[in-house]
Amino acid sequence: MERSSNRRDTTTSPNLTSIIVVPIVPFFFSLTFNQATPDAWRACVDRYQCTSYPEVKFWCLQTLAHAFLVPNLLAELPETDVAVLHRTMMGFVGDAVANTSGSEPGGVPPFLKNKLSQCVALVAKIHFPDRWPGFLRDFLGLLSTGNLSNAADMFCRVLDAVDETCVCGAFGDAFDQRCAARVKDAMRNDAVALTQLVDAFATLIACPDLKIATAATSTAMRYVDWMDVSLFTSVRAHRT
Repeated sequence: MERSSNRRDTTTSPNLTSIIVVPIVPFFFSLTFNQATPDAWRACVDRYQCTSYPEVKFWCLQTLAHAFLVPNLLAELPETDVAVLHRTMMGFVGDAVANTSGSEPGGVPPFLKNKLSQCVALVAKIHFPDRWPGFLRDFLGLLSTGNLSNAADMFCRVLDAVDETCVCGAFGDAFDQRCAARVKDAMRNDAVALTQLVDAFATLIACPDLKIATAATSTAMRYVDWMDVSLFTSVRAHRT
């Protein structure tokens, strides 16, 4: 399971010259100039869903990521749009978990998984928990929809992105102590989701597949220092 965090991703950007871009370039130039408008994200979502080219999907997600960084764009979305956005982002993650087709291992290229994880984390940074209280449960619920390798891969990528974007402030803007405290408190206060999260960590760390176990251990190290350590020890004791 090849994986790299968003901050340390060495995967080169996709080469769009390898596809037919004549009818697509005007569309993305338009998005670039209008990404601050409230409806720009819908155009990206629509294009992402109707194309089979990973390079085009990446461009859609890249534009989404820039749009999500526009001040107040996410904060001022109407509730109807918020619900659609959350379902859509989780749907994209679910597709990445379930998709085993294509030439890439797991069906979805790593550069696309990283950018998707980044977009999910950017939405969570603004909406979790006030406008997206079920974020963690929604995400964890997707992990049973695909094979173990795919599920573990997206599990680690999304949680790494959440840590870097919301907790560490390594992507998007400077470290936001209030955001970090809000996200950590929300995760700690949802006892059911937190238990599921820790159980998922324990399952993956104990996996006989060394790549999965190593990736899960690396991700868990980001969270264990501000979680209740007894959760990890109790799960381990229950399994032994």
